[in-house]
Amino acid sequence: MRVSRTKQLGDLEVTTTKLPTLRGSRLRMKVNRLLMGNGQKIEGGELTAELFTGFLAHLPDADADTLILESLVSTVVIRDDAQGSKIKFDLSNLSQIDLAFDGDDLAMWQAVLFSWEVNLANPTKGVVVKPDPAP
Repeated sequence: MRVSRTKQLGDLEVTTTKLPTLRGSRLRMKVNRLLMGNGQKIEGGELTAELFTGFLAHLPDADADTLILESLVSTVVIRDDAQGSKIKFDLSNLSQIDLAFDGDDLAMWQAVLFSWEVNLANPTKGVVVKPDPAP
């Protein structure tokens, strides 16, 4: 059974399930290409949401969308609607990502980085991504 972890990001509850092995491996390769191919040093050894968006700025829009989708495909967001009812968003497509984050791109970037914590223990040297805790 694959590991799932949950994190509170502001008023959003984000749950990510670890990707299957081959899909996770492909994501790791893409992330490494993005981070290492850019040639930009990661100050303090931690990849922040703000720094991550800087890396994505060097990608064509379609490639950035694909990386975001591939990072969030095993992620669910739960948030309250205007009446206080819980709404669950399965982030398996771009329209669900748009609805879940409702214009809050920083929360989306934080969710992507959380997904990487779950899926990519140490995706590249110099980037702090904590490994999954032992089951």
